[in-house]
Amino acid sequence: MARRGIATKRDHRKIGNKGSFKSKNLVTNIYRKEGQAGLKKPRGGKPKKDHNSLEERIKQLEMENTWPSRRRIARRARYKAIYRYRGQFKIKDACAYLGFSTSAYYTWLKRIEEPDPNEERMCLVQEAYERSRKTYGYRRIGIWIERECGLKINHKAVLRLMQKLNIRSIARKRNPYKGINNCYGTFILTPII
Repeated sequence: MARRGIATKRDHRKIGNKGSFKSKNLVTNIYRKEGQAGLKKPRGGKPKKDHNSLEERIKQLEMENTWPSRRRIARRARYKAIYRYRGQFKIKDACAYLGFSTSAYYTWLKRIEEPDPNEERMCLVQEAYERSRKTYGYRRIGIWIERECGLKINHKAVLRLMQKLNIRSIARKRNPYKGINNCYGTFILTPII
C-alpha cells in the first residue's frame, strides 16, 4: 500500500489513513525517521548479515585459516584457541565462528583462574606412579594410595586423574627365554628368529 502511494506521489499522511495498518501514524513515523527511502525498503524480519566491508571479510577469512575444521575441535580446545588469539580477533566474532556463546567462553575463563580441587590427589597419583617405576595401572595405584596414605579414591577417579596427567602404566614384555613348567619338567623355549 505504501509503495503504491509512493509510486503515485501521494502524501504519506493520506497513505497512513487509507491503508490497513495497525497504527495510523505508522507510515508517518517511518517517514519522519527515514524519509522517502524508509517507505521504499521492505520492513520486518531479521536483517541479513552483510559482509560488504572488505575488512570484515578479511577477518572472517583469517579466522577460517586459523581454525580450518571447527567441528572436529573439542570444546576446551576451542576455548583455549580463542584465549590464545584474543588480541588478534574479537571474542564475539571468534565465538560465533566456532559455534558457541560468549557467555560460555567467559564462564570457562572464570573457571580456569580457580585453583584445581584435584591438585592434592594428582600429586598422590603421580607419586604412586613414580614409586612403582611406572608399572602400576589405575587399580594398583588406587590400592597403593589407600595403603600408604589411608585415603580411599574411586578407581574411576584415579583413571581420570591419570588421563589428566597423561600417564600410563608400562606393560612389561614377556621373557621369551623363560621356561614352561608342566608335569614332565621344565622346557626352555628359544625364540625363533
